Amino acid sequence: QQSQGWGQPPPPPGWIPPQQPPNWGGPQYGQQQRFYGRPPGKGSSSNLILILSVVLVIILAVGGVGIATKGTFKFGSKTSDSSPSSSTTTSQNGSSSSETTTSSGSTSTSTPVTVDELITAYSTDAEAAGATYKGKTITVSGKVAGVNATDFSVTLVGDSTADSGDVTCVFGSTDSSTISNLELDQAIKAKGTVGDFAGGSVELTNCSFVN
Repeated sequence: QQSQGWGQPPPPPGWIPPQQPPNWGGPQYGQQQRFYGRPPGKGSSSNLILILSVVLVIILAVGGVGIATKGTFKFGSKTSDSSPSSSTTTSQNGSSSSETTTSSGSTSTSTPVTVDELITAYSTDAEAAGATYKGKTITVSGKVAGVNATDFSVTLVGDSTADSGDVTCVFGSTDSSTISNLELDQAIKAKGTVGDFAGGSVELTNCSFVN
């Protein structure tokens, strides 16, 4: 049970409460009207509503602006303004290959092989050798054994397989002058596409000289 005035000092002698609203002073208000001059709870509710409104405004303001650390923020949601940089990496495989320079000065990549290696492979197992080399671009090295200026072809032989087989390189007309200047037993390199193997000879087409 509360004491008179709920812990407040009694009003001074002659104190008259301000004008009260209708029905003010009923038993439901107790003695509070004598000291506060307004119904209990109204002021507290108004203060609470005011405080909640201020807090809500602060929350909305903070959420709208955001704390910018990286990128941009919108109503508390971070939207990145930058994308990760991309990089391109070039890798090299471990297959046997060499960069060669043709007589025209262009560079290309092909598999290096000697005439001896090529003839030995086809003489041992022509089917397996065809699966390995046919249709592939290779750079073959050997010695000039013959020249045909009519079809622009050059026959190459190896050191140990000269009696077993040879490689016929078919060039284009643009290499006619180079073919005419070749000498017997001259060591050269030629790049071309492996074709058929017949009569102990491996054919290379679309050939070009390699410096």
